[in-house]
Amino acid sequence: MDDLLAVLGRERLALGNLLFRLLEARGLLASGESRFLHLAPRDVEGAAAALREVELTRALLEPLAEGLTLRELAATAPSPINGILEDYLIAIGRLAAGVGAAIEATSEL
Repeated sequence: MDDLLAVLGRERLALGNLLFRLLEARGLLASGESRFLHLAPRDVEGAAAALREVELTRALLEPLAEGLTLRELAATAPSPINGILEDYLIAIGRLAAGVGAAIEATSEL
């Protein structure tokens, strides 16, 4: 369980970093600032690659590799682990939604 919690923490940070990089790129596009625009795709791709690596690590962890979802694992885990897992579910879900919204908003520019 400690490994899973560590990976979830890394996933949360990776999603936050990706969201930041997307918002940063969107800000450059919206402002018309072109001096640093060439750096944005590299930053976004680096953040996306880091996220993919963490997601792969999470998928290979024993409870999840056996077909359990994180939600199912949280529902059956003892207290306080269940609360921690639920907190990660909420935080990761919000960050993922933010990433999706940022991608959509950036593509409209």
